[in-house]
Amino acid sequence: LPWSEGNRGGPEGHSFTYVGFNFIFFYLAKLVGIVDPMLLMFFNRLIHGIFSLVAIYYAYKITEKLSNTKNAIIVAWLLALATVIPFMSVRNLVELAAVPFLIWGSWLLLVENLKYKHNFFYAGLIIGCAVSFRYQIAVFAISIGAYYFFTWKFKEFFLFVAGLIITFV
Repeated sequence: LPWSEGNRGGPEGHSFTYVGFNFIFFYLAKLVGIVDPMLLMFFNRLIHGIFSLVAIYYAYKITEKLSNTKNAIIVAWLLALATVIPFMSVRNLVELAAVPFLIWGSWLLLVENLKYKHNFFYAGLIIGCAVSFRYQIAVFAISIGAYYFFTWKFKEFFLFVAGLIITFV
């Protein structure tokens, strides 16, 4: 803690985006009269749990596109019942709060449909949200950008990077 003996300063390299969203949630809850810690955490964890369903949905869509519907159903059920996604998503861990953004953005990169011309930009925006939650996830975003750059897909590269930069800034 800041006032602890031997403390040389605050933590460095941590984003305040996720913490800020939690602050706003608790502030708004206080404004409407919800102050009981049990009730606050119930609603906070409910929101986290519902948001984690995004990861399950897009994992289903990714598997269906890359494999088949039968395997996609198996993946969805395994993510929903046999993994840490639902269990850990309600624990307010920034690492897991970023997962739905990563999977959603990955889905957008896989969709090859002409009516979705700007998917690379939208994927950059969404994956940029994950990076703004947890800076270390930038390795994921840099890898995607490097793929498009080194495969000479400069239009996709610039759209993706533009989305990342807009969200991150």
